[in-house]
This record gives sequence, structure tokens and C-alpha cells, in this order.
Amino acid sequence: MKNFLKNQREALAIFCYIGLVALLFYVVIFPLIGGIDGVRDRIQEEQIKQESSRKQLNDLPKIQEQYATLQNSNIDGILLDKDDAVILIEKLEQLASQSGNDISITVQEQTNQKTTNTKAKKGAESAPIIELPSANYLSLKIVLNGDLNTIGRFIKMLESFEYYCDVMDMQIKNMKEASASKSGTTNPFDDKKNQSTNLSAITGNKLEASFGATFYTK
Repeated sequence: MKNFLKNQREALAIFCYIGLVALLFYVVIFPLIGGIDGVRDRIQEEQIKQESSRKQLNDLPKIQEQYATLQNSNIDGILLDKDDAVILIEKLEQLASQSGNDISITVQEQTNQKTTNTKAKKGAESAPIIELPSANYLSLKIVLNGDLNTIGRFIKMLESFEYYCDVMDMQIKNMKEASASKSGTTNPFDDKKNQSTNLSAITGNKLEASFGATFYTK
């Protein structure tokens, strides 16, 4: 009988030990891992935002030079035919696939020739107003779902794209935050396959980058 009770105490002690270890993981380890992932995501977002701001400021002289070029030269080779919008969107989708991103493209209405950078967070400086080099253009809103490397790869490919464009108003969000703000809404024009792809992408530890891309037309 004593041996039986002793064995039961040992089994109970082992069970309690396993329970304490599981509780430690649940209460301490898992929240700590989640916090580390959140910090990493915020660092990635800030890196892309800072890189975008530096690029826009550094590109101001180049945009002024491009304005003069558009005024004085024949550069039809880098201008988009306004009837080729569908072809342009297909080529952008190919770039997204090659760079490892999911992409959503929306054609925006043409309003005026001046655009401003997205409002910065409190305490941050905003970039000056930029005048577009041409009055004829096609404005797209592009949303990329990927990570820091794939989004940067797409932007790099866009810089050497066959049609000249300006990238403006870059915004970066964690995919979990972006999906929470869009919960309950779907795009009626997306087919079931695309909707399934978007839902599966949300579950990953990814970023969403949205920006305006202005393509100048003939």
C-alpha cells in the first residue's frame, strides 16, 4: 500500500511539473514571442517608411529635371498609351508575381496636378508639395501584400519599368492590422481564387504597402 501511494505521489508530482511548464509557456513564453514579432514588424514598417521618405526627398531635383525633359523633348517611348491601361495592369501583376507579392490595383480618378505625401505621424515632417511633370496621366492605387524584401524588390523593379511613373503616398501596415480594419468586407470583383489567396496571406506575419503610382500618358 505504501509503495502504491508512493507511486501515486510520484505520478502526481510529474503531472504537476508538466502543468507548471505548460502554464509557464502559456503565460510567459508565448506572449513574449508575440511581443518580439510585433517589435520586428514595427521595425520593418519604419524602415520602409523612412526609405520611402528619403527617396521622395532625394528625387525632388530629378523630378524637376524630368519636368523640363517632358516639356522640351520627345520621349514617347516611356509614355503610356492611354488606351493600354489593361495591358499596364497585367504587366504590374506580372511584376508582383516575379517579386513574390500579392497585388491589388485600383484606377483612381484624375483630379489635379499636385499631390502631397501622406500625413506623417505626430512629430514627423511632411514632404513638400510636388507638381506632376505632365497634365496627362493615369493614376493607380497599388496595394502589395508581402514582406520587407518582396515589397522592396517590387519598388526596385518599378523604378526600371518600361513606362515612367512616380510613386507617392507610401503607407505601410502590418497585415494583421490591415485585415482587422477591413474585416467583413470583400471585393465583389475578386474571383473566389483571389479571395482565398488574400485570406490565406492574412494569416502570415506580413506587411501591406499601399501607394499611388502615376503613369504619364501620350
